[in-house]
Amino acid sequence: MNIIDTSANAKVTSSYGRFIPRAWAYVSKENQKNLKNIPLFDLNPIEYSLSSPNLKDYTDIIFQSIPSVHYFREYDWLHNKNIYTMGQGTKKFLKQGIGFNATSGCISPSKLFV
Repeated sequence: MNIIDTSANAKVTSSYGRFIPRAWAYVSKENQKNLKNIPLFDLNPIEYSLSSPNLKDYTDIIFQSIPSVHYFREYDWLHNKNIYTMGQGTKKFLKQGIGFNATSGCISPSKLFV
């Protein structure tokens, strides 16, 4: 199988210095030789604030991608929150990179190609 991966170019500079793995990081060594990354877009962090008092009352947070975990800065804010991810890769990155458990909403389609 020969695969073109369209994962974004991501700037990995943040105050936490987390590494954002490409999709191929989860592909078996045998299949990596048949995988070509052709990014179609860039990801860059934006400034945001969770300082509004009513945001502290929220009980749940959903991370929709590995970069969303990477660019999030208020990890201490996650204690006592229900944390969800859209896919298994984001869930794994949140656990291994940040140390938080999450509930995943789906099974990653990339597992079909591994």
